Amino acid sequence: MRCAVLIWSNRPAFVRAMRSLADREGLEVQGIARTPEAALRCVQMHQPNAVLVDRETEGQHPDTIVRLMVEGVRTKVIAMDLVDEAAIVLQGWRTRAATIRDLMQVIEGSLASQAA
Repeated sequence: MRCAVLIWSNRPAFVRAMRSLADREGLEVQGIARTPEAALRCVQMHQPNAVLVDRETEGQHPDTIVRLMVEGVRTKVIAMDLVDEAAIVLQGWRTRAATIRDLMQVIEGSLASQAA
């Protein structure tokens, strides 16, 4: 099964990096949201496997993050900062993604947990 993701950030460098990762790794990008409202609409409409959000956006919109976790029943929220290479999965566990492969394991792990 192909993993579907939403990219949520108003930072062009983050969007480019995540889009490049998605294309290279065969992820289906269901949308790119620049605002909290757009992120919520996309999750409600498509129910992606994961929302890839940068830590700055996550910190600015904590209420929206909570709504994504509640309303997107099968959607995992993965917040990361490309600068410090940390990835935090907000729904229950943490990982430190030092490489692209590590990040992909986090995304694929969220897909596997949904299938179980």
